[in-house]
Amino acid sequence: MAFKILASILMLVCILSTTALGIVASFDETRIVLHSILEGKTVALIKIFIKIPPIKAGECMVAVHKLIPGTYSKRIFVDLAKPGQTVLVRYITPVVPESYGIDEEGNPVVKYWTPQQFFVIVHCIDSDGKTVLNFVKSYYVPIKKLITTLVVDVDKEMKSFSKRITRSATSDEDTYWWDDCVIQITNDRGDDKYGYCVTWVAVAKIHAIYGLKTRFEIRCYPRSTAIFLESFGRACSEFNPGCPYDVPWNPMGKVLTSSTVSQNTSFISPPNPQWHYIGVVIANVEYLYEYHRWCRSRLGYCHYYELLYPSKIKGVKIPYIIIEWNHPPIPPYATGPIRGNILITFSDRSIDEGRTIGIKTKLGIELFRSLDVYVDVYATIRVDQSYIGPLVRIVDISGKDYDWYYWWHKDNDPLNYEVIVASSQ
Repeated sequence: MAFKILASILMLVCILSTTALGIVASFDETRIVLHSILEGKTVALIKIFIKIPPIKAGECMVAVHKLIPGTYSKRIFVDLAKPGQTVLVRYITPVVPESYGIDEEGNPVVKYWTPQQFFVIVHCIDSDGKTVLNFVKSYYVPIKKLITTLVVDVDKEMKSFSKRITRSATSDEDTYWWDDCVIQITNDRGDDKYGYCVTWVAVAKIHAIYGLKTRFEIRCYPRSTAIFLESFGRACSEFNPGCPYDVPWNPMGKVLTSSTVSQNTSFISPPNPQWHYIGVVIANVEYLYEYHRWCRSRLGYCHYYELLYPSKIKGVKIPYIIIEWNHPPIPPYATGPIRGNILITFSDRSIDEGRTIGIKTKLGIELFRSLDVYVDVYATIRVDQSYIGPLVRIVDISGKDYDWYYWWHKDNDPLNYEVIVASSQ
């Protein structure tokens, strides 16, 4: 076996050494081929380019964490950088095919390999040690090619993201649940601390009419239900007032959150033909917390940053029902009329969507003091070898022997976690 590996490496080196240009052009390809040969499995190379804006700052700390499902993240890079510099981080990881398609000749092809999740932190301070740039962002990266590039333009992303932060922080519109997340520290290593909190987060809405009962379902086997929820981060220096615990949390973006249980909500069904029920579905979510202090500053100061991100879904329920007297009009794209029972799934047309679906939770994050944030649900569905979306089950209890009801996704959007029903009469 060792002889075969050595022979493969020698053959590869021989081929690439024909011209110096070939070696330069094929450096990244060579890297992943060598890793694949040595490890006996397919690997992907993710190249992360982090563009720091040319701001007035003494220094910038750049850190990159790789999210590991079910446990805390792994820091794969941390170093100092100058304003205006572009930092390149290379990360090699084993991957497996997760989704397949068909090419033009009818042959099966890989649509994407195991998606990767990263947290990118850029914290810049002036000569007095005060923060002048605080950037903490989550990136969900589908691996469509075994060499994948992620470009993080900090200045551009901060401008677009600040609009969303301002909008979310000043309005309770589309807020369907309120709760607290009290962080418990479970591992204190001084410069690094780890903990968690558990809370309830609104994730969906389901509808029911007289003669139908509906419920929301999640699975953990053979594939887990995945819902993409908001994550949060913050960074500061010791010369910022209240650092780190009084610094506001910023939304970082979506993180895949998988179910560890197979569970259904209770059915909802109105007893009155004039009523239209809307059930708000909330999920019991465990958030993981990380605190990191990095004190290798050339200016003699410490950089602090914290991460809070959803890890697992531990259950679902419907805490309350909205009762409406006016039944929704049936749109032309509705399915029906039909009768009988159905199980509704959600589209997997894209795993790249960055928009949210208009269902959010106002959450008080408690760590020495409480700071409010909004938890958004993202319009992203992952359906592949490992994950599925949630399910909505409709049971016909009317006893009618003819087609009589319609159902549809709100706004005709299969990425929207809201299924509506209405009677044809």
